[in-house]
Amino acid sequence: MHGARRQHGWTGIPGQKCTRTEESLAESSPPPDGKETGIELPADVARQWEMGKRRALIVGISDYEHLRSRKENRDGRDKAYDLEFAHRDAEAVAKLLETKLAYHSVQCLTNAHADDDAITLGLSNLLSEAGPLDSLFIFFSGHGFPEGRESYFMWEEFLKNFPNGKFAAQARESLAGAQQAARDWAERQAAVAEEKAFQKALKAARDAADPDEAVKPWDAFLKEFPAGKLAPDAKDSLAKARQAATDWHGAEYTQAMAEANQAKDAKDFRKASEAVAVALRHRPNDAAALALQKRLVPTLAVESTPAGPTVEIQNPKSKI
Repeated sequence: MHGARRQHGWTGIPGQKCTRTEESLAESSPPPDGKETGIELPADVARQWEMGKRRALIVGISDYEHLRSRKENRDGRDKAYDLEFAHRDAEAVAKLLETKLAYHSVQCLTNAHADDDAITLGLSNLLSEAGPLDSLFIFFSGHGFPEGRESYFMWEEFLKNFPNGKFAAQARESLAGAQQAARDWAERQAAVAEEKAFQKALKAARDAADPDEAVKPWDAFLKEFPAGKLAPDAKDSLAKARQAATDWHGAEYTQAMAEANQAKDAKDFRKASEAVAVALRHRPNDAAALALQKRLVPTLAVESTPAGPTVEIQNPKSKI
Protein backbone atom coordinates (compact mmCIF):
# COMPACT_ATOMS: atom_id res chain seq x y z
CA MET A 1 0.00 0.00 0.00
CA HIS A 2 1.73 3.16 -1.18
CA GLY A 3 0.78 6.24 0.82
CA ALA A 4 -2.34 6.68 2.87
CA ARG A 5 -5.46 4.73 1.88
CA ARG A 6 -8.71 6.52 2.71
CA GLN A 7 -11.16 5.76 -0.04
CA HIS A 8 -12.36 2.57 1.65
CA GLY A 9 -12.71 4.01 5.15
CA TRP A 10 -9.44 2.84 6.66
CA THR A 11 -6.09 4.58 6.62
CA GLY A 12 -2.55 3.35 6.84
CA ILE A 13 1.02 3.39 5.62
CA PRO A 14 3.24 0.27 5.48
CA GLY A 15 4.50 -0.36 9.00
CA GLN A 16 1.65 1.64 10.57
CA LYS A 17 -1.83 0.81 11.72
CA CYS A 18 -4.94 1.28 9.62
CA THR A 19 -8.38 1.57 11.16
CA ARG A 20 -11.85 1.70 9.71
CA THR A 21 -14.40 3.44 11.90
CA GLU A 22 -18.13 2.92 12.29
CA GLU A 23 -18.93 6.53 11.37
CA SER A 24 -18.22 5.74 7.70
CA LEU A 25 -20.93 3.05 7.56
CA ALA A 26 -24.63 2.66 8.05
CA GLU A 27 -25.88 1.02 11.23
CA SER A 28 -26.84 -2.19 9.43
CA SER A 29 -25.91 -3.86 6.18
CA PRO A 30 -27.37 -6.76 4.22
CA PRO A 31 -25.47 -10.06 4.07
CA PRO A 32 -22.80 -10.37 1.36
CA ASP A 33 -23.88 -11.33 -2.13
CA GLY A 34 -23.40 -15.10 -2.38
CA LYS A 35 -22.92 -15.04 -6.15
CA GLU A 36 -20.16 -12.45 -5.93
CA THR A 37 -18.32 -13.73 -2.87
CA GLY A 38 -19.14 -17.43 -2.91
CA ILE A 39 -20.48 -17.10 0.66
CA GLU A 40 -23.98 -18.34 1.47
CA LEU A 41 -25.02 -17.62 5.05
CA PRO A 42 -27.62 -19.71 6.91
CA ALA A 43 -30.84 -17.83 7.63
CA ASP A 44 -30.14 -17.29 11.35
CA VAL A 45 -26.59 -16.08 10.63
CA ALA A 46 -27.90 -13.77 7.90
CA ARG A 47 -30.35 -12.23 10.40
CA GLN A 48 -27.57 -11.75 12.92
CA TRP A 49 -25.46 -10.21 10.13
CA GLU A 50 -28.10 -7.57 9.50
CA MET A 51 -28.88 -6.88 13.17
CA GLY A 52 -25.35 -6.94 14.56
CA LYS A 53 -22.10 -5.30 13.65
CA ARG A 54 -18.96 -6.84 12.25
CA ARG A 55 -15.62 -5.99 13.78
CA ALA A 56 -12.14 -7.20 12.86
CA LEU A 57 -8.55 -7.02 14.05
CA ILE A 58 -6.05 -7.71 11.26
CA VAL A 59 -2.33 -8.15 11.97
CA GLY A 60 0.43 -8.69 9.41
CA ILE A 61 4.18 -8.62 10.10
CA SER A 62 6.77 -8.97 7.37
CA ASP A 63 9.60 -6.91 8.88
CA TYR A 64 11.02 -8.49 12.03
CA GLU A 65 13.43 -5.75 13.06
CA HIS A 66 14.79 -7.53 16.13
CA LEU A 67 16.00 -10.47 14.02
CA ARG A 68 18.28 -8.43 11.76
CA SER A 69 21.49 -8.74 13.75
CA ARG A 70 22.52 -12.25 14.73
CA LYS A 71 25.69 -14.27 14.87
CA GLU A 72 25.66 -15.42 11.23
CA ASN A 73 24.49 -12.03 9.97
CA ARG A 74 26.39 -9.29 11.74
CA ASP A 75 25.57 -6.47 9.35
CA GLY A 76 21.88 -7.34 9.22
CA ARG A 77 21.58 -7.01 5.47
CA ASP A 78 20.52 -10.61 4.79
CA LYS A 79 17.15 -10.60 6.54
CA ALA A 80 16.44 -14.30 6.15
CA TYR A 81 13.70 -14.24 8.79
CA ASP A 82 11.74 -11.47 7.15
CA LEU A 83 8.67 -12.23 5.09
CA GLU A 84 7.54 -10.63 1.85
CA PHE A 85 3.77 -10.79 1.81
CA ALA A 86 2.52 -10.97 5.42
CA HIS A 87 1.73 -7.26 5.74
CA ARG A 88 0.27 -7.27 2.21
CA ASP A 89 -1.96 -10.21 3.16
CA ALA A 90 -3.24 -8.20 6.12
CA GLU A 91 -4.00 -5.17 3.96
CA ALA A 92 -5.74 -7.34 1.35
CA VAL A 93 -7.91 -9.03 3.98
CA ALA A 94 -8.81 -5.66 5.50
CA LYS A 95 -9.86 -4.39 2.08
CA LEU A 96 -11.92 -7.53 1.44
CA LEU A 97 -13.77 -7.19 4.74
CA GLU A 98 -14.70 -3.59 4.09
CA THR A 99 -15.48 -3.66 0.36
CA LYS A 100 -17.12 -7.08 -0.01
CA LEU A 101 -18.33 -8.00 3.47
CA ALA A 102 -19.33 -4.56 4.81
CA TYR A 103 -17.51 -4.73 8.14
CA HIS A 104 -18.25 -1.85 10.49
CA SER A 105 -14.82 -1.71 12.13
CA VAL A 106 -11.54 -2.99 10.73
CA GLN A 107 -8.29 -2.34 12.59
CA CYS A 108 -5.18 -3.33 10.65
CA LEU A 109 -1.77 -3.43 12.36
CA THR A 110 1.36 -4.02 10.27
CA ASN A 111 5.09 -4.38 10.93
CA ALA A 112 6.51 -2.03 13.59
CA HIS A 113 3.04 -1.02 14.81
CA ALA A 114 2.05 -4.62 15.42
CA ASP A 115 3.81 -4.82 18.78
CA ASP A 116 2.62 -6.48 21.99
CA ASP A 117 0.87 -3.39 23.34
CA ALA A 118 -0.92 -2.58 20.09
CA ILE A 119 -2.16 -6.13 19.57
CA THR A 120 -3.26 -6.47 23.20
CA LEU A 121 -5.09 -3.14 23.03
CA GLY A 122 -6.69 -4.11 19.71
CA LEU A 123 -8.00 -7.37 21.16
CA SER A 124 -9.23 -5.60 24.28
CA ASN A 125 -11.10 -2.99 22.24
CA LEU A 126 -12.53 -5.66 20.00
CA LEU A 127 -14.06 -7.47 22.98
CA SER A 128 -15.13 -4.42 24.96
CA GLU A 129 -16.95 -2.84 22.00
CA ALA A 130 -18.70 -6.01 20.87
CA GLY A 131 -22.45 -6.38 21.35
CA PRO A 132 -24.41 -9.64 21.77
CA LEU A 133 -25.12 -10.00 18.04
CA ASP A 134 -21.80 -8.72 16.75
CA SER A 135 -19.42 -10.87 14.70
CA LEU A 136 -15.69 -10.74 15.52
CA PHE A 137 -12.92 -11.65 13.10
CA ILE A 138 -9.24 -11.93 14.00
CA PHE A 139 -6.54 -12.48 11.40
CA PHE A 140 -2.79 -12.97 11.94
CA SER A 141 -0.14 -13.21 9.21
CA GLY A 142 3.52 -13.66 10.16
CA HIS A 143 5.77 -15.99 12.13
CA GLY A 144 4.40 -18.28 14.82
CA PHE A 145 5.31 -21.39 16.77
CA PRO A 146 3.54 -24.37 18.39
CA GLU A 147 3.53 -25.28 22.07
CA GLY A 148 1.76 -28.53 22.73
CA ARG A 149 -1.72 -28.22 21.28
CA GLU A 150 -1.55 -24.44 21.24
CA SER A 151 -0.17 -22.17 18.53
CA TYR A 152 1.31 -18.75 19.23
CA PHE A 153 1.71 -15.73 17.00
CA MET A 154 5.02 -13.87 17.17
CA TRP A 155 4.68 -10.13 17.28
CA GLU A 156 7.32 -7.80 15.92
CA GLU A 157 9.54 -7.67 19.02
CA PHE A 158 8.70 -10.99 20.67
CA LEU A 159 12.25 -12.26 21.19
CA LYS A 160 13.53 -8.80 22.01
CA ASN A 161 11.00 -8.51 24.83
CA PHE A 162 11.35 -12.13 26.02
CA PRO A 163 14.82 -13.40 24.98
CA ASN A 164 14.82 -15.99 27.80
CA GLY A 165 11.09 -16.41 28.23
CA LYS A 166 9.03 -19.57 28.42
CA PHE A 167 8.52 -19.75 24.64
CA ALA A 168 11.90 -18.38 23.52
CA ALA A 169 13.32 -21.81 22.63
CA GLN A 170 10.24 -22.78 20.61
CA ALA A 171 10.26 -19.41 18.89
CA ARG A 172 13.92 -19.72 17.91
CA GLU A 173 13.36 -23.27 16.67
CA SER A 174 10.44 -22.10 14.60
CA LEU A 175 12.49 -19.24 13.19
CA ALA A 176 15.32 -21.62 12.32
CA GLY A 177 12.84 -23.70 10.36
CA ALA A 178 11.51 -20.56 8.70
CA GLN A 179 15.04 -19.52 7.79
CA GLN A 180 15.73 -22.89 6.19
CA ALA A 181 12.40 -22.77 4.41
CA ALA A 182 13.27 -19.30 3.12
CA ARG A 183 16.61 -20.56 1.86
CA ASP A 184 14.99 -23.57 0.20
CA TRP A 185 12.42 -21.32 -1.42
CA ALA A 186 15.12 -18.92 -2.61
CA GLU A 187 17.08 -21.82 -4.08
CA ARG A 188 14.00 -23.09 -5.91
CA GLN A 189 13.26 -19.61 -7.24
CA ALA A 190 16.87 -19.22 -8.36
CA ALA A 191 16.75 -22.60 -10.10
CA VAL A 192 13.55 -21.65 -11.92
CA ALA A 193 15.01 -18.30 -12.98
CA GLU A 194 18.21 -19.98 -14.15
CA GLU A 195 16.31 -22.58 -16.16
CA LYS A 196 14.22 -19.88 -17.84
CA ALA A 197 17.33 -17.86 -18.68
CA PHE A 198 19.04 -20.96 -20.06
CA GLN A 199 16.10 -21.81 -22.32
CA LYS A 200 15.96 -18.20 -23.45
CA ALA A 201 19.68 -18.25 -24.32
CA LEU A 202 19.27 -21.55 -26.14
CA LYS A 203 16.45 -20.20 -28.28
CA ALA A 204 18.29 -16.96 -29.00
CA ALA A 205 21.40 -18.86 -30.07
CA ARG A 206 19.37 -21.09 -32.37
CA ASP A 207 17.57 -18.11 -33.92
CA ALA A 208 20.70 -15.97 -34.28
CA ALA A 209 21.27 -14.26 -37.61
CA ASP A 210 24.89 -15.42 -37.76
CA PRO A 211 27.39 -17.36 -35.60
CA ASP A 212 28.67 -14.17 -33.95
CA GLU A 213 25.18 -13.40 -32.67
CA ALA A 214 24.86 -16.98 -31.37
CA VAL A 215 27.75 -16.32 -28.96
CA LYS A 216 26.09 -13.34 -27.23
CA PRO A 217 23.23 -15.17 -25.43
CA TRP A 218 25.65 -17.55 -23.72
CA ASP A 219 27.94 -14.68 -22.70
CA ALA A 220 24.96 -12.90 -21.16
CA PHE A 221 23.74 -16.03 -19.37
CA LEU A 222 27.13 -16.69 -17.76
CA LYS A 223 27.41 -13.10 -16.59
CA GLU A 224 24.09 -13.51 -14.77
CA PHE A 225 24.65 -17.09 -13.51
CA PRO A 226 28.43 -17.57 -13.38
CA ALA A 227 28.23 -20.30 -10.72
CA GLY A 228 24.77 -21.69 -11.43
CA LYS A 229 23.93 -25.36 -11.82
CA LEU A 230 23.58 -24.89 -15.56
CA ALA A 231 26.80 -22.88 -15.89
CA PRO A 232 28.85 -25.92 -17.09
CA ASP A 233 26.32 -26.59 -19.86
CA ALA A 234 26.31 -22.91 -20.78
CA LYS A 235 30.11 -22.82 -20.90
CA ASP A 236 30.11 -25.85 -23.20
CA SER A 237 27.54 -24.18 -25.45
CA LEU A 238 29.57 -20.97 -25.42
CA ALA A 239 32.73 -22.81 -26.44
CA LYS A 240 30.89 -24.52 -29.31
CA ALA A 241 29.35 -21.23 -30.42
CA ARG A 242 32.73 -19.51 -30.42
CA GLN A 243 34.28 -22.34 -32.42
CA ALA A 244 31.40 -22.18 -34.90
CA ALA A 245 31.93 -18.43 -35.22
CA THR A 246 35.67 -18.92 -35.79
CA ASP A 247 35.02 -21.56 -38.49
CA TRP A 248 32.43 -19.33 -40.13
CA HIS A 249 34.77 -16.35 -40.24
CA GLY A 250 37.51 -18.54 -41.72
CA ALA A 251 35.25 -19.93 -44.44
CA GLU A 252 33.85 -16.51 -45.33
CA TYR A 253 37.35 -15.02 -45.44
CA THR A 254 38.69 -17.76 -47.70
CA GLN A 255 35.79 -17.43 -50.14
CA ALA A 256 36.03 -13.61 -50.22
CA MET A 257 39.80 -13.66 -50.90
CA ALA A 258 39.33 -16.18 -53.70
CA GLU A 259 36.69 -13.94 -55.31
CA ALA A 260 38.95 -10.89 -54.89
CA ASN A 261 41.91 -12.55 -56.64
CA GLN A 262 39.72 -13.85 -59.46
CA ALA A 263 38.26 -10.38 -60.01
CA LYS A 264 41.72 -8.81 -59.93
CA ASP A 265 42.99 -11.23 -62.57
CA ALA A 266 39.94 -10.39 -64.69
CA LYS A 267 40.77 -6.66 -64.33
CA ASP A 268 37.50 -6.11 -62.47
CA PHE A 269 39.16 -4.04 -59.79
CA ARG A 270 35.96 -2.67 -58.27
CA LYS A 271 34.57 -6.16 -57.64
CA ALA A 272 37.95 -7.21 -56.29
CA SER A 273 37.94 -4.29 -53.85
CA GLU A 274 34.44 -5.18 -52.63
CA ALA A 275 35.48 -8.79 -52.05
CA VAL A 276 38.55 -7.65 -50.09
CA ALA A 277 36.31 -5.51 -47.89
CA VAL A 278 34.23 -8.62 -47.11
CA ALA A 279 37.40 -10.55 -46.25
CA LEU A 280 38.53 -7.79 -43.88
CA ARG A 281 35.16 -7.81 -42.09
CA HIS A 282 35.85 -11.41 -41.14
CA ARG A 283 39.57 -10.92 -40.44
CA PRO A 284 40.12 -7.19 -39.85
CA ASN A 285 43.93 -7.36 -39.45
CA ASP A 286 44.72 -9.98 -42.05
CA ALA A 287 48.02 -9.10 -43.76
CA ALA A 288 47.19 -10.68 -47.14
CA ALA A 289 43.86 -8.87 -47.39
CA LEU A 290 45.38 -5.55 -46.35
CA ALA A 291 48.18 -5.94 -48.91
CA LEU A 292 45.74 -6.73 -51.73
CA GLN A 293 43.57 -3.78 -50.72
CA LYS A 294 46.65 -1.52 -50.87
CA ARG A 295 47.50 -2.69 -54.40
CA LEU A 296 43.93 -2.15 -55.59
CA VAL A 297 43.63 1.45 -54.40
CA PRO A 298 45.79 3.09 -57.14
CA THR A 299 44.07 1.00 -59.82
CA LEU A 300 40.66 2.13 -58.64
CA ALA A 301 41.86 5.73 -58.61
CA VAL A 302 42.89 5.49 -62.27
CA GLU A 303 39.56 3.88 -63.19
CA SER A 304 37.65 6.65 -61.51
CA THR A 305 39.52 9.50 -63.26
CA PRO A 306 37.06 11.15 -65.72
CA ALA A 307 38.06 11.24 -69.39
CA GLY A 308 38.88 14.69 -70.92
CA PRO A 309 36.81 16.35 -73.70
CA THR A 310 37.11 14.86 -77.17
CA VAL A 311 38.83 17.28 -79.64
CA GLU A 312 38.06 16.86 -83.33
CA ILE A 313 40.79 18.15 -85.69
CA GLN A 314 39.77 18.82 -89.28
CA ASN A 315 42.11 18.03 -92.18
CA PRO A 316 43.38 21.42 -93.41
CA LYS A 317 43.57 20.13 -96.96
CA SER A 318 39.96 19.25 -97.13
CA LYS A 319 37.76 21.58 -99.05
CA ILE A 320 34.99 23.41 -97.43
